[in-house]
Amino acid sequence: MPDTLACESRISRVVVYARGAVVTREVELPVSVPPEGVTLEVRGITSLAEAASFRTSVDGERIVTSLRAPLIAPENPPPPTPDEALVSRLQRDISRLSELTQRKQRQRDALAAMSIDADLRVPDEPDGGPQGGIEKRVGDALAISALQHEILTALDAELEALAEKTRAKGNDLRAARNPARAQAGTQYSRSAQVTLAPGSAQLRKLEVSYTVRPARWWPAYSARLEGGGKHAQFALEAFVAQVSGENWAGARIALCTADMLTDVTLPELASLRLGRRQAPRRTGFRAPPEGLEALFAGYDSFVTPPQIPMPVIAEPSPRDYEEEMAVGAVSAIPEEAWQQAPTMSAPAPPASAYGGAAGVRMEAKAMPPQSAPAKSAKKGRGDANREMLKDVSVERSRSAKRSMDMESADEAGGAALDDYEGADGAEQDSTDAPESADAEAWLDFDTLEVTPGEVYGRGRLARGSVASAPGLHQSLNHVEGLSGPGGSSDPRYSRGMFDHQFEAEDLVEIPADGTAHRIHLLSKPARSRMRMRCVPLADERVFREVELDNPLEAPLLPGPVDVFMDGALLITAQVGSVDRGGTVRFGLGEEQRVTVARNMRASEETKGLLGGKASVSHVVTLEVASSLPAEIELELIERVPVPAGKDIQIEVNSSTPKAELYKQEERDYPVKGGYRWLLKLPAGGKQEVKLQYTLAFDKDYEVEGGNRRA
Repeated sequence: MPDTLACESRISRVVVYARGAVVTREVELPVSVPPEGVTLEVRGITSLAEAASFRTSVDGERIVTSLRAPLIAPENPPPPTPDEALVSRLQRDISRLSELTQRKQRQRDALAAMSIDADLRVPDEPDGGPQGGIEKRVGDALAISALQHEILTALDAELEALAEKTRAKGNDLRAARNPARAQAGTQYSRSAQVTLAPGSAQLRKLEVSYTVRPARWWPAYSARLEGGGKHAQFALEAFVAQVSGENWAGARIALCTADMLTDVTLPELASLRLGRRQAPRRTGFRAPPEGLEALFAGYDSFVTPPQIPMPVIAEPSPRDYEEEMAVGAVSAIPEEAWQQAPTMSAPAPPASAYGGAAGVRMEAKAMPPQSAPAKSAKKGRGDANREMLKDVSVERSRSAKRSMDMESADEAGGAALDDYEGADGAEQDSTDAPESADAEAWLDFDTLEVTPGEVYGRGRLARGSVASAPGLHQSLNHVEGLSGPGGSSDPRYSRGMFDHQFEAEDLVEIPADGTAHRIHLLSKPARSRMRMRCVPLADERVFREVELDNPLEAPLLPGPVDVFMDGALLITAQVGSVDRGGTVRFGLGEEQRVTVARNMRASEETKGLLGGKASVSHVVTLEVASSLPAEIELELIERVPVPAGKDIQIEVNSSTPKAELYKQEERDYPVKGGYRWLLKLPAGGKQEVKLQYTLAFDKDYEVEGGNRRA
């Protein structure tokens, strides 16, 4: 048995997937590792780590021979009983905190409802009257407002502290009411046991990685604009929540859009060929070598119990039975019948499980008969007794037949024994199916276990299940029930057809409290363009919009973006899916210092050789005015009707200045009949835009909603 050395470790790297995370621990190696075989034990790993996911990464020439991750259960002292005095004291503390919280909340509501009036009316007296001048009253109002804000801030801090104390007392109360559950949930852990082969080489670095399932993340972004939107810094951030049972402090974080439990192996398509049959695909499963069971022949012959025969009793006729029931006599079975009963030998164990034909056949003498039970003498129960006799007779005949079959199977060297077990519904040896579809499942060594024999002999290897740690399902349900903060999207469903991993620039800290924590991953400078946008046909208001070139070498998921202008938070907008090298667009709200007025004038006349056509001319005028102190770029969008058939002709006659066709394909919402102007207005400038188009149709028809289109 190799020696065991306890080693400390720390979490150095975490990769968070759409669901689940891979945690890597860096092991602090001892000063010198002995050249003999040794086991390095890393304790303090969360019990929610998947046992089958443990892996090692070795930097050095020493070879790792085995890796185990057993679940260390707490010692089982008698379950503690709830402390009634402690429970009563905690209840009083919670009640006191609740009353104090309500009192502070009423004070805050009353203070926030106060309105401060500076009384800015012009006084009648020249000196401002007894209350003083306007300047004094405004100064007093500002001082009162500042004092009110200061008191409200202090009350908010007190309310937050009271809420934190109430939560802590509530946790203590739940633990005091059920101390056994609280104690068991905190003492379970896993231990990574890394066994090294003998050798003189030393290890330079050893890492142990494992997976935890209760973890997830949501994307978020931030954009910091400087110089009126001419310069921008775009940052990738995220909300991360985890209940893995251990805090990720001072670790490098990476976020991946893939699902940790998804198999990304490319499928192997079966070839269909005409000709020679192809060899079956080799798997990792290998059947045991021939003759292996012969090694255990002596053990199987030693532990095989003696055989007990099953006597065959001659059946009495129903008439004899009725006579015996009538007189209440008991008919004894002659001793000669017992002497003539064939002996039954116990079946040999299956070859695949207990040594097979190598077992020694043992026989036993027949046991003497026991006295038969007394029978009732009542005539009225004859029918029921007759049915009971029939059932007993059938069972005895079946037992005799089974005995003969088993004896013949044993004489045939166990060849027919397997057929008998299959017919009787017995479980077949699971190791005899290397070509089955689930043969690869036998390579999951963490789920293999040796089950004890049914009555005697050796156990057999079977597939089982690894016991889950306490609290795993509750943690998974808690993480799955969390909603994305701020309207963020779930990477599992919004990732589309790509998977990417984002690496964080700095070390972060994420506690295992089940709440979403916002972390910073990376930031890069981006080219930005500030533009005004207006669609007067739908809304004459002008909105500010920023366009950024995606500076990351990766596509972006939908999520919220916090926009900062010169260091101050301006707005929280939404970002859609953006491909690599695409454009990030988000609005900054309405710009009231730029106005657009839309006017439309229409005139109708008849045309054609005989006046059979109606022509409606439309002139759309857009008047733009800016009161901003700097030059701006304004994007105006207008739409003209689109003909639904050949009976209507629409012709754009002129546009001043020249307009360009606009289909809005870059926003993934294509439109028809769109025209766009990109105007550059100077500081305090004005400009007029005109668009003229004509609708021509048969004079006997009328456009639905009126010929003069808006």
